[in-house]
Amino acid sequence: MHNKNAKIKLAASASKIKNSRVARLFLSQYVWRYKLRIALAAIGLVIFSLTAFAQVRLLEPLLDKGFAAGSTKSLYTLMAIMFAFSVLRAIAYYIQISQSGYVGSAIFRDLQKVLYKHLMHNDLAFMQREATGKYVSLMMANMHLIRNSLSRLFVSFLRDGVLVIAYLFNMFYTDWSLSLITFLFITLIFIPVRWLSQRTRLVALQTQKKIGDTGKFLDESFKGIRHIKAYNAESEYIKNAFIYFEKLFFWNKRTSYAQATAMPIVEIIAGLSFACVVLIGGWQIHDGSLTIGGVMSFVIALLLLLQPVRTLVNLNIDLQESIAAIGNLYQTLEQKPTVRDKPRAKKLIVTHGDIEFRNVYFVYHDESKQVKSNASTSTNYSQIAKTTRPPALNNLSFKVKGGTKVAIVGASGAGKSTIVNLLLRFYSSNKGQIFIDKQNIEQRTSKSLRDQISYVSQDIGLFNDSLRNNIALGVKAIDEKRLQRAIEDAEAENFIAQMPDGVNTEIGEKGFRLSGGQQQRIALARAIYKNAPIVILDEATAALDNETERLLQKTLDRVMRKRTVITIAHRLTTIKNADNIYVIENGYCNESGSHNALLRNRGIYAQLWDRISREQKGA
Repeated sequence: MHNKNAKIKLAASASKIKNSRVARLFLSQYVWRYKLRIALAAIGLVIFSLTAFAQVRLLEPLLDKGFAAGSTKSLYTLMAIMFAFSVLRAIAYYIQISQSGYVGSAIFRDLQKVLYKHLMHNDLAFMQREATGKYVSLMMANMHLIRNSLSRLFVSFLRDGVLVIAYLFNMFYTDWSLSLITFLFITLIFIPVRWLSQRTRLVALQTQKKIGDTGKFLDESFKGIRHIKAYNAESEYIKNAFIYFEKLFFWNKRTSYAQATAMPIVEIIAGLSFACVVLIGGWQIHDGSLTIGGVMSFVIALLLLLQPVRTLVNLNIDLQESIAAIGNLYQTLEQKPTVRDKPRAKKLIVTHGDIEFRNVYFVYHDESKQVKSNASTSTNYSQIAKTTRPPALNNLSFKVKGGTKVAIVGASGAGKSTIVNLLLRFYSSNKGQIFIDKQNIEQRTSKSLRDQISYVSQDIGLFNDSLRNNIALGVKAIDEKRLQRAIEDAEAENFIAQMPDGVNTEIGEKGFRLSGGQQQRIALARAIYKNAPIVILDEATAALDNETERLLQKTLDRVMRKRTVITIAHRLTTIKNADNIYVIENGYCNESGSHNALLRNRGIYAQLWDRISREQKGA
């Protein structure tokens, strides 16, 4: 038990240090840039609070000199002053709400920009580590929580803080003995609140984690609804969804309980304070040391004081939720990409398009046991084997002559997709080098590398945008003639002409308004439009019928002439005319050669071809 308590105290201490650092970073990076608007909002808040205090202070002369003394002139004057304070209070309220709202919205926007940019520039491995629902939840729900909490924190802390000070000043000015009693009772309120802070923060962290987990599950289930229905898995997914909802309910309930715990403490202590003040105030009226107006002013100030005190106590809940949300944000921002340009990386210049993989070794690391990738240093093979999965590429070497068409074939899991991932620098190899025109791609910028490669993958990658913007992806100024030629070369002009708005037609999420064959042609048009010297076709014609595929293959042979074309294929009939075919098995090149040479070799390729031939004859 002693060790357990010690661990909890140590964790709490570390958490405080971390939270303090995160808070300082957040204030310096995102809040202080709006200091002028914050100052304006603060002035409005102070005026708003002080006018409320001034109206309370006017109660005593209003009661004693206006109503009790029967002075009509004094009554009119005091009422006019109170109305003027109300007008000033209204103006101050508008200033503080509009300016604090602007600051909150601006910080919300800035955080979204920073996080989105960070995610877009991070590793592919990092982005695939979590479901997209988590990042959507982080960018939307988490950011809204930060924004709303910041607004409440700023407004409540300043406004209610000023009110508490003003009301206490008024009370001490009226009677120091009553005020001292009140002050002692208020101090007692914050003792249990401090204990509740740590508990609330832990609950908030767990609640936000469950929100992220639930978001991931919902995102996956909605995106996969076609397959869920096809396999009659609705009941199973509903059951799993209910489990997520119950877990989220449990932690939301804990948050409500944490919030509910504070207020009864405030009410009990406030009740004791009020009872003591009324009792002692009654004695002082009886012995003549205080007037009825003075006691009423004090009692009203006390009642008004309790509201900002309650708000400040609840503010602690918002503070803990904000700290947890900001902590989640910084935890993501602190995860830097491992695939980064070297400090003096140069631009890749392609003249011929020669490609070489030289003794490349790569393994997909388990997240908890990652070994830092570095192509320029050696790697302990035995150590990697113990801490990670089997290698995806194992001492792979091959060359592609510029301007030729090569194919990479092999069974699923042989390493074909990994070759593409490394060539595009989605990952870095653990050992070995990859060269393009004798330039080590690790020594060149990723942007210049990807500028030289057109890529069409099995996952076509269409976006909820127009056909025009999907084809000219990443291009700011679209060349209309070049766009039209790309559409014609991809055999897409006929169906695009039938679309409601032609190339300006919105195609929906993942291009769901297009058929599979139409989607693939748009992806090919994108690669043709880019006009890069190196082209990677990863099952680029898999969704097309045989006749369309044959026609499109002829077009590709024409438009891809004098380019280096790498085709990843399972359908061997599409690559029989390749200049060279590489057969990948267990991460290394088992054999290579032309179609006819590989058939004569009677190796793996010949076995695959024979099997396909038998299947076609059987059909």
